[in-house]
Amino acid sequence: CRRSPISIAAAVIYMITQLSEDKKPLKDISLATGVAEGTIRNSYKDLYPYAARLIPNSYAKEEDLKNLCTP
Repeated sequence: CRRSPISIAAAVIYMITQLSEDKKPLKDISLATGVAEGTIRNSYKDLYPYAARLIPNSYAKEEDLKNLCTP
């Protein structure tokens, strides 16, 4: 399934914020990016299996990635 760049960016922002101490709710990411919550959720679901490839080890270790919300 093909996603727009803004949908992918919103999902990555959501993913990164879930790894930070200052977690942001999906609603906030949606408001900031103009992407619907459902679209972010679906894009996140598509990207989730690739989190280890998308997020550099310098930002989050594999153990940290296990704390990501399961889609």
